[in-house]
Order: sequence, then structure tokens, then C-alpha cells
Amino acid sequence: MDDEDKGGEKRPGLIDRIKRIYVERPIVFALVVMGGSAVALVVGGFLVGDLGASTTLAPGPMSP
Repeated sequence: MDDEDKGGEKRPGLIDRIKRIYVERPIVFALVVMGGSAVALVVGGFLVGDLGASTTLAPGPMSP
């Protein structure tokens, strides 16, 4: 059931909500964007295989 059927206002869409957060809370918006980017980078690294069990923080040549 839509809110319009009850005579109420239509709920704002996803883009409108994002724009409102961007205007009202720019720091929170920036932190969420950076966090989402970091998560996407890590997940992409695992899917590609660049990050995994063989990844070490030790300097020097990697063992085969």
C-alpha cells in the first residue's frame, strides 16, 4: 500500500534523502562516502586476489 492511497505525502526518494544528508550533515556524509570506498577497495582486493592469506607486512621478497 502506498502512502498516496491514504492521502498522505509521497515519501522522498533515495536521491532526495542523500541530498538532504549532504546539505544538513556534510561531515557525516563525507565519512560515510570514505568508509564505503574503503570497504569497496578491500572487498575488491579480496575478489581479485591481491589481498589474501599470502599478504604479509614483512619487508623483503615474498616466499613462493
